[in-house]
Amino acid sequence: MRIAFENEEYLKNLIETLQTGVLIIDAETHAILYANPMALSIIGATEVRVLGQVCHKFVCPAEKGKCPITDLNMTVDNAERVLLNVDGEKIPIIKSVKSTTIEGRRLLIETFVDISERKKMENVNAQLIRDLEIANNELNDFAYVVSHDLRAPLRAIGSLSQWLYTDYKDKFDPEGKVQLDLLIGRVNRMQNLIDGILEYSRVGKTKKEKETFDPNQILCEVIDSLSPPSNIRIIIDNPLPVIHYDKTRIRQVFSNLIGNAIKYMDKPEGVIHVGCLEEGSSWKFSVKDNGPGIDKKYQNLVFQMFQTLHARDDIESTGIGLPIVKKIIEMHGGMIWIESELGKGSTFYFTIPIQGTVPVGGSGGCNT
Repeated sequence: MRIAFENEEYLKNLIETLQTGVLIIDAETHAILYANPMALSIIGATEVRVLGQVCHKFVCPAEKGKCPITDLNMTVDNAERVLLNVDGEKIPIIKSVKSTTIEGRRLLIETFVDISERKKMENVNAQLIRDLEIANNELNDFAYVVSHDLRAPLRAIGSLSQWLYTDYKDKFDPEGKVQLDLLIGRVNRMQNLIDGILEYSRVGKTKKEKETFDPNQILCEVIDSLSPPSNIRIIIDNPLPVIHYDKTRIRQVFSNLIGNAIKYMDKPEGVIHVGCLEEGSSWKFSVKDNGPGIDKKYQNLVFQMFQTLHARDDIESTGIGLPIVKKIIEMHGGMIWIESELGKGSTFYFTIPIQGTVPVGGSGGCNT
């Protein structure tokens, strides 16, 4: 049985060019009255084999001749279902069903699209995510094991170096004393490097409960712990917003950014500004200094592991601090970047999403 479009030829042309399968079904008998070319293509059959058949022979195939949907007059919106083509292959589809009445006859308009490729991509992505998780776990375990294996001999070298320094330093000539100082410095650097690797591997591995806290208080604690020299002022430009995040990790971010600004300050009078603005659906924090600045061609390197812009014998650095900061910010759903001009200072910006309803500002204060 065919359904006639009569004077609605333009409607027929429209339906037959759709890249969506369309079936028109008798609501009482469940027989297929019309199938557009895309529906026939997905089913893999001609009109002769499809028209007049009950719809659940193909779409949502019935078991033992029974329709899987008790009430075929129900409305379905974008539901994942299965279509059985003429070769017996199950094809995943998204389908919708609408009920209508035309000239006193109750009909169901069923539309569906083949999502086989999407499901394949979902499976591929799921496998990639599983592989990535395995690789990350293996990398973290490797970093942890290697770092632990290095600690024992490093402690022995450190103890021996300190023993030489304490008991025999006066017996070394000037060159020997320089070399001994370098040895102790290298041991300390290696210890800091191991600690940094372990810290990087731990970020995101164990999730802590988020809490609501005042970053202004955190800044006071960070500044106090860093003990900036008297020639450096740290100014909080405006009260920072109360936020709901991992308090320890956010403290770590501020400690690293402000600590770097202090460490690399090359001006007789250093000034570090900390501020925050609401930007769209995120808080945009900034740590700005009037230090040496960073050449544009090196700005992308600062967030890479083990990258430092100064010789380690000039300024001690592991090159892990900013990668840890980047990992923390991205773990919190934000992003971090730098704007800098050589000789004129740097500004580190980072964003975190605004979550829940919190006061616009905290306590403020704590300028040094």
